Amino acid sequence: GGVISTSTPNPEAVNEVAEDIASRIPLLPGDVVTASEVCEAIDSARAVHKKLKTAWNEAFLAGSRTDIPEQQPTEFWATVNEFLGVVNAAWFRAEAHDLTVRFARAKTSRTLRPGIPELFETCRENGMAIIVVSNTISGRTVRSECERHGLTIDAFVCSDEIGVRKPSAPIFEEALAIASADPKNSWFLGDKPVNDAAGARRAGIANRALIRGGSTPDNVLDNALSDGTATLVVDTPQQLSSAIIHSLAKEDHVHNV
Repeated sequence: GGVISTSTPNPEAVNEVAEDIASRIPLLPGDVVTASEVCEAIDSARAVHKKLKTAWNEAFLAGSRTDIPEQQPTEFWATVNEFLGVVNAAWFRAEAHDLTVRFARAKTSRTLRPGIPELFETCRENGMAIIVVSNTISGRTVRSECERHGLTIDAFVCSDEIGVRKPSAPIFEEALAIASADPKNSWFLGDKPVNDAAGARRAGIANRALIRGGSTPDNVLDNALSDGTATLVVDTPQQLSSAIIHSLAKEDHVHNV
């Protein structure tokens, strides 16, 4: 959500997942868990996780952490269970990965950003591998959404699977290793100056583009360009396609000379 697609919250779908969870938890006789209680517990667990992420990010940017970890599904749903009153820790532990996929698919509705398929086609026509690098609770959901959009991706490097989050360098370095790519000739497209552009710069990626229309205000994106965090800010994927083609043409000219 933000780069390949735009996303909007889908509380109705989340409530359907909560209703299913409430109906499936094995409970002691007389115990009852409602869908609204499950939704409240999920919201509370997400708030706890957000505080953790903020603390980890601050420590990382201050230099007291070497990377930013990703909370695992078992940890998240253990927290949900605690907010529900410790109803069945074993069930949540066993179902954690499946619940995370279902929740990730439900929580937002995603719409493919216009111009992304054409941008990917430009990359493929010029022999460039396409790697998705995502901070996500569910890499499986990221994969299925890209497939639903009809996009062909060479690989996915997802924080829940690799264990670290952007802007930690290792998640970018993993993508570079998969593509056997020289960071000086690589491009990274994101919509967040710190997570995306600064993280890519930390991994030595020379071409760091940010796209408007995501969750970051335009003036913050412009500031990232001014201070060198990003090397390009675009309004559309087509503009990035043009920049890539122009860059490749310059490289060909240098090589020919």
